[in-house]
Amino acid sequence: MDIGVYAEMENIDTRKVNDSALSIFLAMAQEESCSKSENIKFGIRARMRSGKTILNHTQFLGYTKGSDGVLVVVPEEAEIVRKIFDLYL
Repeated sequence: MDIGVYAEMENIDTRKVNDSALSIFLAMAQEESCSKSENIKFGIRARMRSGKTILNHTQFLGYTKGSDGVLVVVPEEAEIVRKIFDLYL
């Protein structure tokens, strides 16, 4: 069928690479993916240990992050959150 796959990040076209080279490229890509994942996990754990908030505060109603990285209540938004909870109850 001569159907190929083009890996844009690695700039690999499977129709233009032999199977041995493709296996090596794929193994390298897998290892890089694992390495990135471990680095991200390490960063998240380090932030947790230091007490820094890991929160998408731009999507979080009622709070924002202060300059020191600590959550700060936004009074206007806090009123909206209270109203939502009152209406729920």
